[in-house]
Amino acid sequence: MSGRVLSAREADVAACLLDAVAGRGGELPPVSRTDARQAFDALLAGSPRLNRVALRGLLWGLELAALATPQRRRMRRLTAAERQAYLERAATSRAGPAVAGILALARLAYYGDLTAMGALGFDPAAVVARGRALRTREARW
Repeated sequence: MSGRVLSAREADVAACLLDAVAGRGGELPPVSRTDARQAFDALLAGSPRLNRVALRGLLWGLELAALATPQRRRMRRLTAAERQAYLERAATSRAGPAVAGILALARLAYYGDLTAMGALGFDPAAVVARGRALRTREARW
C-alpha cells in the first residue's frame, strides 16, 4: 500500500506523538523541519492491514483517553508538558506495551530523519563509506 494512510485528524494526533518524542532544545530540529510525519505515515502504509488498523485505533484511543485525565481535554489540546506527562502515565498503564510500541514507531520516524541524525552527529553516508572500504579491504562479497 502506498500513499497517505492517516486521515487529517489522525495525522494531527500522530504529530502530537512525534512532538512528544522529539528531542527538546539543543540542536535537534523541530518535527516540522523533518520528514517524520511522512515517515510515520509510510511506516503505517507498509504495515500489514491488521497492524495498520490496530495502530490507527491506538492513535484514537490515546487521543480520547486524555479526556479522562484531570485536564479533561483531548491529547491534541494538551500543552506539551501535559502531553508528555500523559504519555508517560499511559506508558506505565495496562496499555503500556501498546503505547510503548506506537511511541517507538514515532521515535523511529523522527530520529530516522537525516536532519535529526545529522544534529546528533550521525552521518549515514560516512557509515556506508566505511562499510564499503572494509568490505574492499577484507575482500568480502
